Amino acid sequence: MSFILHHYPMSPFSEKIRAMLGYAGLDWASCITSEAPPRTLLMTLSGGYNRIPIAQVGGDIFCDSNLIAHEISILSGKESLSPCTLSDKQVEQLRFFETKLFFACVNKAFSLRLLGRIAKEKGVFNLLGFLKDRIQMSKSATISMGSPRSAPRIINEALMEVESSLSGSKFLMGEQPGLLDFSLYHCLWFIKFVGRQRLDIDVPLIESWYLAMTEFSTKAAGELSIEESIVIAREGKPRALPSDMQGGLKLGELVSVSTSDYRQYPVLGQLVGEDEYSWVLKRELETKEVVHVHFPKLGYQLTARD
Repeated sequence: MSFILHHYPMSPFSEKIRAMLGYAGLDWASCITSEAPPRTLLMTLSGGYNRIPIAQVGGDIFCDSNLIAHEISILSGKESLSPCTLSDKQVEQLRFFETKLFFACVNKAFSLRLLGRIAKEKGVFNLLGFLKDRIQMSKSATISMGSPRSAPRIINEALMEVESSLSGSKFLMGEQPGLLDFSLYHCLWFIKFVGRQRLDIDVPLIESWYLAMTEFSTKAAGELSIEESIVIAREGKPRALPSDMQGGLKLGELVSVSTSDYRQYPVLGQLVGEDEYSWVLKRELETKEVVHVHFPKLGYQLTARD
């Protein structure tokens, strides 16, 4: 099992990847992390990147669910999972699903009943830490995270448009699911599975589509501790970068990469790879072994550092 997923059960973006791994037919190892930072040992691998999920293949660390999707597409040969195959219009739809619609679904799903369930399962102390983290994240975000009042309108308008687009095909991207399908799926999964709520409008095509998407979700073939995954990173050298990633004006320079919307924690490293869609930073672990941390360009920014 070379593919390791750092995740936690209630994470919607992790569910997106878990379902995608099931569709792709890839075995994977589960490394459970906490619902909120600090994730000290995991951050030694990522250089401080603190969104979940994070994927790992040996000494290569993949940040952001869409870059993880691209890696899954390479490993499985299912090109429709890669953001690199999307048209400009589809990229806009992807960003809408994963920002405005996603936050609307989170706002709808959260309730006193859900908070009570989290407190019962994780303890009141962990619930308070989780809420504190989300409040801080919202305050520092550069985009609007919406409100419970606006959530139903945003969700219903989006679902009516999707219902119309499903009238001629089984999935959003045709007869087989693609990245857009999994990006919408994790939003509705959070409402239905985590929030235990129903949709407010009658959308039979979406309900059938959602049922088909749930069948892809899969369990890990094994479990690892974060300590074991760090050992794997230390012992596994990063893979050789393709020749088309070994050019660029800033190659070899010290840079930082951070998200451009929320959780904007910069990751510092040496830029060793770049193509049209992604950057690769070389970093040293505390024990001096080298790892490569991969970032997408969509939704991220790179800054040269002294």
